Amino acid sequence: MIYKVIVCSFVLFISSMSAFCQDAAYIDQLADSKVVYLSDLMKMVIYMSGGVPDETYEANLTQLHTSIGLDISKYAKDRVLTAGLFSEVIAKYINHTSGVFYLLTGNGRYAVRELSYIGLLPTGLSEFEKINGTDFLRYMNKVASYEKK
Repeated sequence: MIYKVIVCSFVLFISSMSAFCQDAAYIDQLADSKVVYLSDLMKMVIYMSGGVPDETYEANLTQLHTSIGLDISKYAKDRVLTAGLFSEVIAKYINHTSGVFYLLTGNGRYAVRELSYIGLLPTGLSEFEKINGTDFLRYMNKVASYEKK
């Protein structure tokens, strides 16, 4: 009986370490990338909201829609992540409810300005600027810190 408990504990430990290693490898790969895609942002938002991302884009869309009410089905999964698109998703994720123009339009242009104002993005960032892996992880770290407040 004790042997079964030890074996089960070992299997669970190894499987959790394997999942952690896969996540760590994904983060490492993301940090080195020159371009980040919408699917990467979706995975990170799902992780931050306490979920586990699926392998399929459609399942991740559904998960984001049910968890935070975000509908980004109009965008392709391989769309390059720009500051405007990033800001649209993150403003919805943190439930940002200020900024007249952002609230009226929901536009990425005004979402960038609002996130810059609250300190999640650098000021002067264009909505069309592409985000690389290092910047993406830095911005997501700021979002996680903002959530804790």
